[in-house]
Amino acid sequence: MKQPGSPKVIGYEYLTEAIIIATKEPTPNLSRLVAAKHGKTPASVERAMQNAINRAWSNGNPEDLARNYTAVINYERGVPTLTEFIYHYANRFRNEL
Repeated sequence: MKQPGSPKVIGYEYLTEAIIIATKEPTPNLSRLVAAKHGKTPASVERAMQNAINRAWSNGNPEDLARNYTAVINYERGVPTLTEFIYHYANRFRNEL
């Protein structure tokens, strides 16, 4: 198990926080908000979140990914962008509430 503070855990935590913020109110500069809370730069937060997404897509079970992420993904990229991922889940959770 990864220790708290490791890059894999941090990216996941930043994504979770960004999705919660976007669920309450769609807002630009989510990375800036998350970064300010954690004393990091927006670029480092974005990088950690995108790395978490990339790892999930490269190491995850394809059937689980297809079942849980139903948005269209550009086949040339093969993984969702940070914004696509965050707002897909924010909209999904908002609709379930």
